[in-house]
Amino acid sequence: TDNVWTKPALQGDFGPPRWNFSAVSVFAVPYWKIFVFGGNSGNLNEDVNPQGEYLNDVCVLETGSKTWTRPNVLGTIPTPRGETPAVYESKGSRLITFGGWANRWFGDLFICKVGDVVGPSYAIESINPSIGPITGSTRCTITGSGFKSGGNIANVRFACIKGSIEVTGEVTSDSTIEFDT
Repeated sequence: TDNVWTKPALQGDFGPPRWNFSAVSVFAVPYWKIFVFGGNSGNLNEDVNPQGEYLNDVCVLETGSKTWTRPNVLGTIPTPRGETPAVYESKGSRLITFGGWANRWFGDLFICKVGDVVGPSYAIESINPSIGPITGSTRCTITGSGFKSGGNIANVRFACIKGSIEVTGEVTSDSTIEFDT
């Protein structure tokens, strides 16, 4: 049945319960990822700080496995804040945040390269034949997904102890690349 909400069980460490966070969905192969940045957390029933504490962490939901991960983030990390606009820029694999609120409005820009978390826009599932010489005009087929994202031509590189070879392959569909060694 379409249009039915479910609540799947999640694994991993999302961190403390939070609100006013940023969330950005990112296309990744084979499953989407959801990046969460910052927000507020704490006990709203306390008289001390009814707005909670501001956060500046990054969490990622792997939607295929329904698992939260907390990637190691380096560099100049934004100060803790909530209500921060965020976007994902796919060409550079960058999470970009601007501004936010933590008892004052920020007007700063932060960029975090997340290519290692997102991965390439394609996935290789198999190569046929799976074994053989890297030279000799052997017709080969790579199957997978997301190949059309790179255009109609693909550079295919094979390597062994004696060296490597690079050949041009034809992207015949989003799931197939064909080439001769």
